[in-house]
Amino acid sequence: MSNHECSIRKIIATYKADLPEQSLEYLESLLMAGEIGVAFEDLCTIMADNDVVCHAIHITELSEIGTAIGIGDGIVAQLSSR
Repeated sequence: MSNHECSIRKIIATYKADLPEQSLEYLESLLMAGEIGVAFEDLCTIMADNDVVCHAIHITELSEIGTAIGIGDGIVAQLSSR
């Protein structure tokens, strides 16, 4: 398991109560299939669609993950922070 996958899993675990169960299962299936980039993008979209308010540290972490895996951090801009 890569560091980025571990980080994504930790963020999912942190906001698990704020995300629909179906979305959690979907994200898990992506990670199990090795689709880290898709899981990252969809996690950000699902969090935004469900109005999940993130801690600033997690916004920063997601931005760093996006940049590191070659997606960039633009998708993270849709998330709200506190």
